Amino acid sequence: MKKFFSMMVAVAAMFAFAACENTNAPQNGEGGKLDTPVLSVVDVTETGFTVVWEAVENAASYSVVLKGDIKNVAETRYEFTNLNAGVYTVRVKAIGAEGSNWTDSSYAEIEAEVTGLTSADWFEQSLYTDTSEEDGLYPSNSLFFNWKGTGVKSVEFGLFETASVEGVALSQLRSYFQDFGTDTDAVLAEINSEEGATYVFEELTGMTSYTLFTVVTNEAGLEYVAVSECKTEAATASEAAQKWFGAWELTAHETITYGESSVEFGEKDETFTINIYGDSTDPNAVNIEGFSALEDGVAFGLIDTETGDLMVMAGLTVGYDESYQAYYMWLAYFMIGDTGVGQFFSDYIPAYIFSMDKNGEVSCEMFAAEAKYDDGTPVTISAAHLEIFGVTEAGQLYFFQDEYRCGEMDMVKSEAAPAAKRFVKGAKRQIATPVVKSMGELTSVVYLQ
Repeated sequence: MKKFFSMMVAVAAMFAFAACENTNAPQNGEGGKLDTPVLSVVDVTETGFTVVWEAVENAASYSVVLKGDIKNVAETRYEFTNLNAGVYTVRVKAIGAEGSNWTDSSYAEIEAEVTGLTSADWFEQSLYTDTSEEDGLYPSNSLFFNWKGTGVKSVEFGLFETASVEGVALSQLRSYFQDFGTDTDAVLAEINSEEGATYVFEELTGMTSYTLFTVVTNEAGLEYVAVSECKTEAATASEAAQKWFGAWELTAHETITYGESSVEFGEKDETFTINIYGDSTDPNAVNIEGFSALEDGVAFGLIDTETGDLMVMAGLTVGYDESYQAYYMWLAYFMIGDTGVGQFFSDYIPAYIFSMDKNGEVSCEMFAAEAKYDDGTPVTISAAHLEIFGVTEAGQLYFFQDEYRCGEMDMVKSEAAPAAKRFVKGAKRQIATPVVKSMGELTSVVYLQ
């Protein structure tokens, strides 16, 4: 099986306009420039349309042009068939009889939009989850699709989160489509076989609706757009994630206070309770209630699949406040070397890393990395704390409160009732873009092992 990625939708409309111009008066009633035809579009179908016009006096025939293809007709109509989706411009002019004093008219133009086939008996597509759970493919992280056709000559496709393509035209999405390159002939042979071709999209997000768009053409040159939608299932938490589920008591020993023009660190013991539970989008993702100093703030954690460590992540957009027109963003405050200078980062990194030994005891450390100045001088940067900040659409950073817990924390199982092992669809998380202070002159940040 093969692995593919993408992102997509379609729109269609029909519009036409008629062009006409004034005629030149005949010379002595025996000749002159013919009147320009007045065009209309009728009988629009999925794959064609007809252009009609009234007869032009003294015209012997008409020239009809579409995409450089010129047809000479005596009738006052022309039918276009077997067209693919798209907007077409038709040009028509009246032609005088050979040997007469009548000269050809100017071209009239009209546009028509063809939606393309919305059904076809020569191609079928299905998109579905599979419960066999082989090779790490689960209903929460993969979607299978089958193509079966007759006489299919070309195929291109794209898979997108359904919510991201609402109202987007297919013509825009096609720039993101994929094909099979050098494997195309083999794929087409499978599609046109009795069983058809089956492939899989991997590394998807649980509890998310996806839409697959596929554009195929057949031997007659007809183009068909197949559209299928399917929702992945909720992820089942991994064993490594479940070890962290429940209620825990954390004790912070330091605080960080933001003034109008300064940042100060202080000592202050504070114990608080958190609840950790699974996230339906990823078997190794967890939600952490109570970690944030903000009321109802939910932190996002990832489990390191190699070590089992719980990493509380920075660099994510976790919500949007309409009233403030601001994004809620997890940003880590970093110390640079021994200078005590702090910077805010929006990189997708862990700020807090909690490790659990075989006896269930937990230790905490802050993320650290090595960087270099532009002149090559090395420097260490380390996280001091992580919290939700507001970033306006204009990129202006502001704080929800002045003081936050920071630094390494103690973490022990709480005597409180454990959190329910519930799975929720977390807020739509997006990788944040750098909208606040960056590293400035620092370059080449490398994670410490």
